[in-house]
Amino acid sequence: MCRVAFWAAGAVPLWFLGWACVINAEDSVPHWIWSRDTATATGQGQFSGDICRLERAFRVEQPIQSAKLRFAADFCEATVEINGQGVVSVLPYCQTVDVDTTAAMKLGENRIVISAKSVEGPFAVALSLTLIAADGKQTTFVTDERWQAAVAGGERKAAVSTGAVNAALWGLGRRPATIDPFDNYEQWRQALGTKPAENAAAFWTAPGFEIALVRSAQPEEGSWVSMAFDPQGRLTALPWQQSQNS
Repeated sequence: MCRVAFWAAGAVPLWFLGWACVINAEDSVPHWIWSRDTATATGQGQFSGDICRLERAFRVEQPIQSAKLRFAADFCEATVEINGQGVVSVLPYCQTVDVDTTAAMKLGENRIVISAKSVEGPFAVALSLTLIAADGKQTTFVTDERWQAAVAGGERKAAVSTGAVNAALWGLGRRPATIDPFDNYEQWRQALGTKPAENAAAFWTAPGFEIALVRSAQPEEGSWVSMAFDPQGRLTALPWQQSQNS
């Protein structure tokens, strides 16, 4: 089961000590990071409950028109704060989440903090934050070894990277899986006059998925508007004309 919580801006600010830097152009592929190497944590129960706090500071020199955050937490529960304001919280095994964090940004120094607690497994977190300034300039910064990890005694050390996230799975270099509501409704118009696409290569699929033609609608069947599998695994398709009469 997955639960994701989001917050609106306006929480009481919390202040943290740490290093700051001006955002420069970075590789837009984030790394899986933690306060230590977690690559050997698989199957070892003693690593469950490991608490990690990761921070990064950056400066914003002009108004921000858009700030989009993408966050993934593997084998851990985690919360992300920007300038002391909680923006997203996830439970273990949640999917990657996208959050509009524009309202949490401010001019001058900004600070982003990830607080996480592991469950058993190769736990790590990954994040990217893409800013679009008032002049249209886009800057993205990501989790990597430039982040700081809080350790016992209030000291900080460089975060440990266990490797870069698969770029395609992060949505880089491919079309997004989302679709505009208007385009979704207009798909039937877009399909008018086109030939049946029997070549699987003509379709776009997310990484790890394949597509195969099972059956093409016959001329007398019109347009299929809904499909469902029954408990025996059989597929039932409902033509548009029949749906209007039912």
